[in-house]
Amino acid sequence: MDEMRILILSQEEAITYTETDKENEYVIISITENPAKPVKLTQNNSMLSVLRLYFDDIDLECPEGIPMSQKDAQDIQEFVDNWKDKVNTIIVHCAAGISRSAGVAAALSMVLNGNDNEIWDSKHYLPNTHCCSMVMKAFGMSLEDYCKQKYAHLCEELRKDEENDN
Repeated sequence: MDEMRILILSQEEAITYTETDKENEYVIISITENPAKPVKLTQNNSMLSVLRLYFDDIDLECPEGIPMSQKDAQDIQEFVDNWKDKVNTIIVHCAAGISRSAGVAAALSMVLNGNDNEIWDSKHYLPNTHCCSMVMKAFGMSLEDYCKQKYAHLCEELRKDEENDN
């Protein structure tokens, strides 16, 4: 199967995307702070489903606000598992498209595509590590598994260097 296309967008970019892209089927994970003010996405035949989540751009150490919960992460896992074989694009958006959406997208990229370097190495994103780790855990990926997968190429290079030294 082809690599899953995971787009990280701001709220405004997501609104524009749903108004303009009518060719490719996709699903959206919409992250905002206030359930009373959901983002008004334009319904079209290409947008197959929207998962709406509400939490703040914070981690667990922050005394104020609502961090991503385990239920939020589980909802993402169930949503993605339901759609991953039906679409090739998942859009993740939050207010600015920099932190919460990037954290979720990094986890999805690692779980679905085996690589999240494009997100972590980008100067445009500052992924929320709490969101990333919660989503990875929901998919059953431990920190140890993540490190093994992310750095497998480095381990292989080190092993080869060690063999060459002997």
